[in-house]
Amino acid sequence: MKRIALICLLLLTLCLCASAETAREVTSDAKFKVPYNNNTIRRMRDRDQLTAMQAGAQKNPTVTITMDQEECAAVYIEFGNSILPFEVQAKDGKNWVTIAECAAEYPQCYVEFEPQKELRLYFPTGKKYEALYIREIYLFSEGEMDESIVHIWQPAHEKADVLLLVAHPDDEILWFGGTLPTLAGERGLDVTAAWLTCANTCRRLELLNAIWHCGIRNYPDIGNWDDIKSYNINDLYSKWGKDKMDVYLVRLLRRYQPEVVITHAYDGEYGHAAHKICAHSLTRAVELAADETFDQQSLSEYGAWQVKKLYVHKTHEDLPVTVMDWHVPLTAFDGKTGYEIACEAYKMHASQPQEKNGKEALYHVQDVGEEHDSSVYTLVYSTVGPDVTGGDFMENIPAESLSNFE
Repeated sequence: MKRIALICLLLLTLCLCASAETAREVTSDAKFKVPYNNNTIRRMRDRDQLTAMQAGAQKNPTVTITMDQEECAAVYIEFGNSILPFEVQAKDGKNWVTIAECAAEYPQCYVEFEPQKELRLYFPTGKKYEALYIREIYLFSEGEMDESIVHIWQPAHEKADVLLLVAHPDDEILWFGGTLPTLAGERGLDVTAAWLTCANTCRRLELLNAIWHCGIRNYPDIGNWDDIKSYNINDLYSKWGKDKMDVYLVRLLRRYQPEVVITHAYDGEYGHAAHKICAHSLTRAVELAADETFDQQSLSEYGAWQVKKLYVHKTHEDLPVTVMDWHVPLTAFDGKTGYEIACEAYKMHASQPQEKNGKEALYHVQDVGEEHDSSVYTLVYSTVGPDVTGGDFMENIPAESLSNFE
């Protein structure tokens, strides 16, 4: 009897150990069939986010998957231009039956199901014609999800502790260094990252991968302002609309209700007008967001909001600066520093210039002492007094106002 019990315990232990194993990627074992793809199937499995499989517009497009030796128990898709909900279907006799569904709320979508040798992804569009645009597809065996590959996004914050506003994808890394790894990854604060522009779906995936690496798990706010290269703030205001930008940023502040806001330098770092607009417009917006006479639409939807602190990157006039230390080892990242994590995250912006043959790219994460040092900030607006201790964006913010208050 004891022997039987021991065997049962051993089998249970083996099962638990097996179930704890990380799922293996089995994409290479699969054959894919996608109608009207114009010989682009290989692009969704080449692990190059600059390329994509694109199937021509059709009703209810499908991706049929046949495994050779392995079984598939999960699918992860990184979408391009169109983000389409889909069903995972398996054969029941001659019929395809749905065994799992994915609402596809975000560009990166993951769904698990019972292991299959043959399956298809069915994108129900009804009478509409839709083009299927997939930058990457991953198939996995049974097991625990691999978070280094798979990003399951949580909804955007209802209320943020910190809002980081930047102009373009990669700005959140280049000019702000360890900000995201330290505040979100290490300190566990609710940080909303927001961009004014995002030129294309490749850049969108790059920024998602970069901020995930920094510890962000809630979906960011990605604007659709035209990506215009200009060094003249008035010229860009004439194209975007100064008043429209004020309304947009007030709505952003009221929507996320951050305690602290961080953004670009007034000089736009290297002079980019979109960077300058972030700083100058946000300075107006933090006051307008608390004004109950401004923008009745966002007021009725979210209410007025009083931001407590606004930091701009770099020094400004004769105001005292606060200096962050991005070279402190972070427990959440196995002892790596915020600066090191930022450097790793920048590599995920693969379409942008990277170090080559040991030579540093024109743009790189700004370190201590460099022209656009990512550790230097100026507190230009505060309702809670000046920084005294320094080195902490959250100085003087009441602990009970923060999401991680216990």
